[in-house]
Amino acid sequence: MADRPADLSPPLRDWLAARRADLNARFRAAARLRPALDPAAVLALCRDLLAPLAADPHPQLPALLDALYDLILLHAGRGTLGPVSTAPPLGVLFREAFPALRPHLLARPRALPADLSNATENLGRRGAAFAQTLPALGGVLTNPDDLLDAGAVLAWRLGEARLRGAALAAAARLPAAAVLVALGLPAWPPATAPLLVAALAADGWRSPAAVFTPATLDELAGSPPAARLDALRIAVASPADGPAGDWRPAGRVGDFRGFNGDFDAPPVLLDAGESTGRHRFWVRAGQDTYRVDADALGWVCRRDPDAAFPVLSPHATPVAPRTAGSALKKALGLARPPRPNAAVPPGAASALVGPDFLAYTRPDSFRVRVVTPPRSPL
Repeated sequence: MADRPADLSPPLRDWLAARRADLNARFRAAARLRPALDPAAVLALCRDLLAPLAADPHPQLPALLDALYDLILLHAGRGTLGPVSTAPPLGVLFREAFPALRPHLLARPRALPADLSNATENLGRRGAAFAQTLPALGGVLTNPDDLLDAGAVLAWRLGEARLRGAALAAAARLPAAAVLVALGLPAWPPATAPLLVAALAADGWRSPAAVFTPATLDELAGSPPAARLDALRIAVASPADGPAGDWRPAGRVGDFRGFNGDFDAPPVLLDAGESTGRHRFWVRAGQDTYRVDADALGWVCRRDPDAAFPVLSPHATPVAPRTAGSALKKALGLARPPRPNAAVPPGAASALVGPDFLAYTRPDSFRVRVVTPPRSPL
């Protein structure tokens, strides 16, 4: 870069000239931690990744370039960021997302690049999809806080089930366009966004795309009356109908470690009391205990060695049913009585039974099976 300054924009040349000694010192410090760090590779990445962000001057540009340089040193040293031909998730973030998000990055130059980098890296193989969607989110949002909130919704939609609660809370305060982009439904009418949030809060074991029929989407694209929107909002949050014998498999969680799963032995469900439910439960597999967060969008299984819960019997007492509906539900004719619990299949090793879900394990399987009442699109 230093040998061909004419190739660089004036803002990038000015930053290099002012920061050269400090940049060299930071490189040497990074190389002591990661001796394989290649100066030629770092220079190539700086030319490739910083130039699109330094096309025009800005008071916060030096701070942004400083932050990005540190990220380049970090990821080049780890081997997670390289030439275009390798196209890792972080390469997508730097090459596609960051230039499109330049106004947001300049508003929070030191923290936002690192936050988005951490999110992309933590999502693993799903990180590329996360980074590819960020520009569309940035296009409908006006501040970094909203972008991070929308990023949480996006990460949840991509399978980071531990973010379910935070994502639902964020989606309730985000603009409708951002919610729909994050949920992978950018063409849906804005009126669907709050209804989707209510539907997913009530039942995470259904895909967002399966909540509405095409006819309802057409209706919501117009201007339905407030009473109709209220009725839909309550309907999507109401318990599903259907006798226990009609309940259907909603998902299978976990797998054998040899098949890229988490378990060395068939898991059994644990009695975690009020901490457990249809989207979070604990299991023991061999000597290890795990917390599992799961819904229709994906599942995350992590060791939880401090969880000392007893094993649930396949004949465990069902979780207490939910209370009756609200006065508004009754007024709209949408209140429904508690539903029966589904029967635990014969031969189950453990079971967690609720009024609107059943999770169970089998002695010959490395997965937890989840069954829920049927639910048709509205």
